[in-house]
Amino acid sequence: MRGIFDALKKENHGYRWGTKAGTDVVMDAKRVVMEPGFTWERYVHQAEEQYEDDFPEDKFRRIKGVGYKTRDLALSALSDRFVAIDLHVVRVTSRIGLLLYGYGDDRITTAVSLPSGYLFFDRLILKMARRTGWPDAAGYSPGEIDRML
Repeated sequence: MRGIFDALKKENHGYRWGTKAGTDVVMDAKRVVMEPGFTWERYVHQAEEQYEDDFPEDKFRRIKGVGYKTRDLALSALSDRFVAIDLHVVRVTSRIGLLLYGYGDDRITTAVSLPSGYLFFDRLILKMARRTGWPDAAGYSPGEIDRML
């Protein structure tokens, strides 16, 4: 692990975060993982229980530099309930008319760089999943819809 940080100190490697900020995020995440009683199984279970409310008790989201997208990208590898909303989701849903269809949300926006825009698309994907019958029937999960888009 020390070798990674030594390499980061020597040059930026073109990463968006500066070297100190990137190191701080990693070290803050390490502190969360090393807390007494932390297990990945418990973390994923808690995230899945609170996914409809955007998992407000997530300790990783309290780390400076970790937003919804970063957290959701990590969780999407562990659970199909989470999707990292990115440009492809915005473009495809806009181009095939899903945004114009409405889905009953007057906070419609494509500004996913803002928390309100990101959460709008998060809710949109969840509504789409529910329309397919998920999670009770054999519908498509938010993760499956993301992969289709």
